[in-house]
Parts: sequence; structure tokens; C-alpha cells
Amino acid sequence: MYTQAIRCYFNASLKLGGRKGLMTVTLISPTLVLARQPIVPHRGFYVSAHRATEERLHMPKDPRERRETINADAQRKIDAMIQQNPELEKFREIVKLEIELLRQNGEKVPSELTPVHWLDILVTKSRIKRERYYEFLFKLEKKEENRKKKQEESNVLFEISKQSRDKVGVRTDVMVYGIGRNSLFRRISEATMNQLWKWNGLKSTIWGTKIVFDLSYEQYMRPQEIRSCARQIMESYAANKVHDFPFDVYLCNADVKGPLMTNVIKFIPSLFDDDFPWTVTPKSFTQIFDKDSMVYLTEHSNVTLQKYDTKTTYIIGAFVDKSYKQPVSLAKAKELGIRTAKLPLDRHLHFGDGSHKILTVNQIMSIMLDAQAYGWEKALEHVPKRKLFESRLKSMERKLERDMQKAEVLRSPPALDFSYEARGKLRDRFIREKLEYSSKT
Repeated sequence: MYTQAIRCYFNASLKLGGRKGLMTVTLISPTLVLARQPIVPHRGFYVSAHRATEERLHMPKDPRERRETINADAQRKIDAMIQQNPELEKFREIVKLEIELLRQNGEKVPSELTPVHWLDILVTKSRIKRERYYEFLFKLEKKEENRKKKQEESNVLFEISKQSRDKVGVRTDVMVYGIGRNSLFRRISEATMNQLWKWNGLKSTIWGTKIVFDLSYEQYMRPQEIRSCARQIMESYAANKVHDFPFDVYLCNADVKGPLMTNVIKFIPSLFDDDFPWTVTPKSFTQIFDKDSMVYLTEHSNVTLQKYDTKTTYIIGAFVDKSYKQPVSLAKAKELGIRTAKLPLDRHLHFGDGSHKILTVNQIMSIMLDAQAYGWEKALEHVPKRKLFESRLKSMERKLERDMQKAEVLRSPPALDFSYEARGKLRDRFIREKLEYSSKT
């Protein structure tokens, strides 16, 4: 029932430390709504409705333990692959030599490879794709090094500030603002905000509009695209929980042992917690909702969505189609007999030449969140500006200016004139300047 929601509410209330005004505005009102709701069976927090057949993916909450668990699982998969195909061990040694040669040539390769990285490398047969993957890992490694460097610099500055504060001492007759000093406002910790955002998500399971993520496209995506799709689902969760009107989200056709759900649980370790506000189910959405109330959002549809309908359940295909461009979501919707629609992009936006209108999962999620509350004009601000005509025009102008500057630099100098007349003019000029100089001195 609503045990988890009420427990989360009391946790948030305790975190706020008895601030009655804020509690009255944001927390007491939802509790009254809870009291008025009819008691229904607890649903939405388990993969299966039957506890006996319930299957979960457990992931440690600590980041270090989580990385160790993920690497251990990847190593087991690598060992199983090598046991089935011993030639992979030889291929692995060849890849090691390839990486070492690239490193000696000064190419961008990571200094260390984890079992997760090796799992992706062993299934990548193209050398060019492997080199791109090495460069991607190299950039991630440098990004993490820069983050640690900035953190160390920040810690040093904090220690210097702390020592100077201790030397000066604390004055009691004035208000001094700064780190560790007095403040007019009470500090709100990150844990408190997480509690409030979790409560905001739990509200959606009671009266929020329903939206579905279709997770049945694993066979069309490469490993890198699967990870990208999992990250987009995580970003969709982040956008949903902080919105004023969050959705009641369903993850349908979820294979808990499949690569997509395995990557999703890496990004959202609390996905299978009892108080997580999303519904995860291996069932199809046609088994949960009425077909007449569903609309499948796909870019390939001929029907444009005119207005947002709160009584309609919208379906978003969790699919990163960088390598597979076929309209599989449209074909699936027609096969299931579900209505399809596309976002009204052309009606409100002017796309530039060469800009595709395919959006990521989290961008569509943000658009639909704002569409239900503020309308399409506000919602379509989540479309990346680089796709629009104005941005493309400015980009082309900057490129043309750079090309002209390069052409000016590369332009050959004028040919030197060594004719008799030119040498005579140069000689006369030299004599004239010499006479002017001698007359002045």
C-alpha cells in the first residue's frame, strides 16, 4: 500500500528539523491527498507481482564496491567467452600489442583497461572502431584526472582559508559570512534534497500521468549504444524527480539479466529498492494498459501530436539508433495495433539543413514533462540549439570565416621583380635616402 510513501514522508519531515512553514506547504498537503486515496494493492516496486518468482539485480550502494562487482561480473563473462572460444585469448594478446604500439606512437590510449573495457574490446573486430574506443577511454581518464586535480586544489584552498581564520580569530560583535562562518540561511544538505525529490517521485505513483519506456530493442544496439541508452534512462529519472509534475514511469519488456537492464542498474543502484518510484516489469505494455489509451512516440510516424492528453499513456522507445536506422518502433506499433505520433517539431521549430530530428530518450522525457504543464513552446526548448537553423547558420559563418583566414595565410606572396627598371628604381631610392640621412646629420 502506501507504507513506503508515508515512511519517505516522515524521513523528509525529520530531515527538515521541524520547519513547520515549509512542511505545511510541501508535505502536509500531499499527506491529506494520501488519506483521501482509496486503498489499492501495493504495485510498481517489484519486477514480478509474485514474490516467489521475483527476480532482482542487486548492486552495492558504495561506488567502490559497485565498481568491483561490475568488474567481477565482466571478468566472469570474459572467462566464459574464452572457454567457449580459445582463439579469443590470442586475439587479446594481439590487442595488447596493438595498444602498446599506439602508445609508443603517441596516440590517445588509456593507461589502464578494466574487465568491462576488455569485454567491449573483445567483441569489436574493426580496428578503426577499437581505436575510437581507445580515444574515448583516454578522454574519460583525463577528465577524471582533471576532476581529482581540481578537488585537491579546492581542498588546499579550504585548508589555507581555515588556517587564516584560526589565526585571525572569531569576532562575536559582528556577523561574518563565508565558509564555516555565520549565515542567515539554514544549510540544506544533499541528503535532505534527495529525500524531497524521492517523495516528489512517489507522488507520481498516486496521481501522476503514466508514461512507458519500451526496453525491447537490445538486439538492435551495440554495447556502446546500450550504455548510452542506460545513461539516458538515468538522466530521464533525474529530470522526472525534480519536475513539478512528475510522471508515473513504467519500464516494460525489461529483461533483468539482459545487457540494457544490467547497465541501467549500474547508473541507478536503487532501482529495485522497495521505495523506488518506478515500475519495472518484464510484461509488455499491452498487458498493462488499454490499446485505445496508448500512443507510441516515433519520429517516423505520419501523425503529428497536436496537444498533450493527460488521459493518454505515451510510449517512448528506449533505443539509440546510431548504427541501425530502420523504423523498428513504427513497425512494432503497427504490429501491436497501437496509435503512433511524432512531436510537433516542424510546427514550432525551424531546423537547419542536414540536421536530423531524432532526439535522445532524456530529451523526449523533458519535452513531455514540460508539455503537460507549460505547453509546446516551453517544452521544445529542450531541443538542442545546434539543430536549429539560426545555430547552423552561425556555425557555417564561423566556418567560412576560418576558411578565409586559412586561405589568407596560405596565399603565396607576390613574385619578386628583378628587371632592369626595378633595380634602377631601388638604386635611386637607396641613393636618395642616403643623401637625406647625410644632410640631416
